Amino acid sequence: MSTLRIVIALLVAVLLPLAKGAAAKRLAWDGSRMASSPIPVPPLVTVPAFPNLKFRQPVEIRFNRTLKRFFVLQLNGQLFSFPPDETVAQADLVLDIKAELPRLSQALGFTFHPKFAENREMFVCYALTPKQEDGSHLVRYRLPEADTTAVVDPTSREVLLKWLSGGHNGCSLNFGPDGMLYISTGDAEAPYPPDGLKTGQDISDLLASILRIDVDRLDPGLAYAVPPDNPFTTTLGARPEVWAYGFRNPWRMSFDFESGDLWVGDVGWDLWEMIFRIERGGNYGWSIMEGSQPIHPDDTPGPTPIIAPVVQHSHTEARSITGGYIYRGKKLPAQHGMYIYGDYATGRIWGLRHDGKQVTQQTELANTSHQVICFGVDNDDELLVVDYRGTLHRLRQNPASRPAEPFPTLLSQTGLFSDLITLKPAPGAHAYTIRSEMWQDGATVHRLIAIPGTGGIDLHPNTDQRLGFRKGEWRFPDRTALAKTISMPVFTSADSSETKSRKLETQVLQLVDGFWQAYSFVWNEAGTDAELSDGKGSDTRLLVANENVPGGRRELAWHFASRAECLLCHNQLYGTVNGFAAEQLGGSESEGQLHELIQLGLVRERSQPVRKTLANPQDTSASLADRARSYLHANCAHCHHQGGGGATVFDLYHHLPLKRTKLIDLEPAQGHFGLDDARVVAPGDPYRSVLLYRMAKQGNGRMPHLGSRKLDPLGLKLMHDWIAAMPLEKTSRAPARLGQVETQRKLIHSLGLAKRKDQPDTLAKLLDQSSGALMLQQAVLGNSPLGQAIEVDWLEIAAAAAQHKNFRVRELFEPLLPDSQRAKTLGPTPDTAKLLALKGSPVKGGILFRQAGRTLCVNCHRVQGEGKNIGPDLSQIGARLNREQLLESLLAPSATIPDGFTLYTLEMKSGEAHSGFLLKRGKDTTRFRLITGEEKTLPTQGVKRFTEVPTSIMPAGLLQNLTPQEAADLLAYLASLR
Repeated sequence: MSTLRIVIALLVAVLLPLAKGAAAKRLAWDGSRMASSPIPVPPLVTVPAFPNLKFRQPVEIRFNRTLKRFFVLQLNGQLFSFPPDETVAQADLVLDIKAELPRLSQALGFTFHPKFAENREMFVCYALTPKQEDGSHLVRYRLPEADTTAVVDPTSREVLLKWLSGGHNGCSLNFGPDGMLYISTGDAEAPYPPDGLKTGQDISDLLASILRIDVDRLDPGLAYAVPPDNPFTTTLGARPEVWAYGFRNPWRMSFDFESGDLWVGDVGWDLWEMIFRIERGGNYGWSIMEGSQPIHPDDTPGPTPIIAPVVQHSHTEARSITGGYIYRGKKLPAQHGMYIYGDYATGRIWGLRHDGKQVTQQTELANTSHQVICFGVDNDDELLVVDYRGTLHRLRQNPASRPAEPFPTLLSQTGLFSDLITLKPAPGAHAYTIRSEMWQDGATVHRLIAIPGTGGIDLHPNTDQRLGFRKGEWRFPDRTALAKTISMPVFTSADSSETKSRKLETQVLQLVDGFWQAYSFVWNEAGTDAELSDGKGSDTRLLVANENVPGGRRELAWHFASRAECLLCHNQLYGTVNGFAAEQLGGSESEGQLHELIQLGLVRERSQPVRKTLANPQDTSASLADRARSYLHANCAHCHHQGGGGATVFDLYHHLPLKRTKLIDLEPAQGHFGLDDARVVAPGDPYRSVLLYRMAKQGNGRMPHLGSRKLDPLGLKLMHDWIAAMPLEKTSRAPARLGQVETQRKLIHSLGLAKRKDQPDTLAKLLDQSSGALMLQQAVLGNSPLGQAIEVDWLEIAAAAAQHKNFRVRELFEPLLPDSQRAKTLGPTPDTAKLLALKGSPVKGGILFRQAGRTLCVNCHRVQGEGKNIGPDLSQIGARLNREQLLESLLAPSATIPDGFTLYTLEMKSGEAHSGFLLKRGKDTTRFRLITGEEKTLPTQGVKRFTEVPTSIMPAGLLQNLTPQEAADLLAYLASLR
């Protein structure tokens, strides 16, 4: 025995130094091929302003030129003031609205009277609890004359105006050059369903509008006066305060006092974020349109034509737009005269120039890590950028600004791989795996890390919140590259019987001068190399296996994310790197993958604090709760954590105790989706749980909304079973709810037993409630024992449910249908060449043309005397335009506006306003055709102003909800009109 011990000791003595010396033997990675960057360095950066000040959820900043002080309003109703001294150490509390008004939910905007020096008046807009008929208030406060500390007199509060409070309140306040107060209001709804109150085009209320009132005069019975030149003072049933309408959530507006133009940012819903230049009586589309996308095209429009955005940003680069200011300062001469605005979610800041008719320049100015909640202007007309996390910043010229540098355009040129076919890492690069992968529509992932030379990851010695550094967390060496290659099993053709793995893209995160940059290399179909994308995002279609649909295959739209989309999840503020983390790598300093990385010298020590390793969601040996929490961490926590950008208060990090996540029994903030007494997670009741519902649906509001377009069977069953296993809470135990659940279960059993003729009635009863629809969908997917009752007829049942009149029901069941039963629509960017190559049917196109609910054509155009006389008569349009020109006119109607159909707004000296087409402008009379088709003869001397509208009355995007064949049929019909 003693001899054996001696041998073991000798072996340890020999082998241990070899192990400890592994790092020294690690090959160096040559990162010189990726030493540059393909991304141009933007012209501006932000620098801290007033670095000693920190606010709590600031929403508005103003500079009072009389008091020579800044004022900052917080969401909680506290107003602070401080002098324009960069070294100021503390701001003074000058008003606490919640202290005098405990029901206050959110303070959202304020401004000072332009004659503040004379009247000391300040105006504030705030909201009480949501869904109160008079829950949004515009109030006036006064500051005492001799108060040197500028404390607001709380007893001076005077309520001027009230309207419905809700999810979108707007509440931006600005005085115009005319001395009138302009107030923005939202549609008072949660994001889903869109415009649930149908208020966007309704000017009989104060919602979804910009209002204009006179606070220096009083009308009978009002605390203000309505200016007589407001556009709808004589419109029957209209609220006379409305100046413009058709907004979703107009967040931050401002006047350019040189031109008098009013600018506003309107937060979008599904695809677009909009910037508008406001006109008197203007209709900005919501919710008939969201920018160029039709949302409710069949809804009754307001009394004036829809005006297109000046610019619109897709959700590949912006997610929550914040309006800004026309820059009139001196420190940024290249940006003088630009309208500068930003985005709350991505932190990007843009500038545009407008000549009064069109945009002449639009460019990205800065890419920041800020949650840009608003902008401000100081005494020198220099801009301030306010971060919702509490800090103030200024824009400055970027000393490192430079154009894009030469960078590998092919993955084979990066030096990351030695063999692209097998994805073998290059010498010095190292492959790794993680415990809980994101669901990416069934794709598989290969990961590697490459650190220049033989450098290694150590720990941050301190915390820098702005750059996302936290003491004790891993610090990556500069030019570290993390690569993730995504492959998908696909059918190479419609005739293929087996799938083959196809490489789709290699996503790369690289640390460049302290900031992580995101690139994507798109693989060729042969899988031999990948090309650097342009960073704007693109799509392709794949034929993939899907066990949930008949035939076992489905066409899948795969999205190559834009660089901005990549950084929505890989957010600089929260460390950027999600996968290469100790809790994902598994193991410890003495064993497992982390131990191996430490031995190689890639990692110098474990990050702090030490957190529990994630479970593999597919590992059934782990507990159900651990698997579910690990799944949520990997798929959701990068947004849904405290301050992370998810519009919720819950936190899905795996290491938190369940109670601290705030997930359980929480009322949803983004809509109930028709679920009675919905909760984010209703313990023991998955069919009242919005978390499960949003994972189970398609369309807007689906989660996760990035990186996935296909239902995840494993994830859905995991969430269903986890929630179902929780003890029932009070509401779920209520007799009414228990009875409803039992009735829905019986109806599902009845579906399986019912004769075919009786199934529709049973199905209608079940689908009458969203919870019943969700229960049925989960049964169809096999996530509950109820699936056995309908396993024979599930396809017929799903197909019938997918045709339901309620779109919420359709969104649950359409994913279960085969491609042959699902309509493929054009979307916002159709392939014009393919569309023109399709042969259309003039007969079918004519039928489609006359379906007002589908195409809107006959709502404005006449053909052979049929239709309305608003737009051009199309009876001989095929003789005037060829097919290419016809298609362009449908896709981009504002590109070429036919003679005689330029839209004008006429403002009369009487205060009336008319929108339509100018027929003849004479010395004595003006002939004008309204958009209703009615012709008017007006006295020319009575016209105060003629304003030409640069966009067509015909909105863009009207084809995107048609199938390619339907669009070809419509085109064929129009071409036949001669």
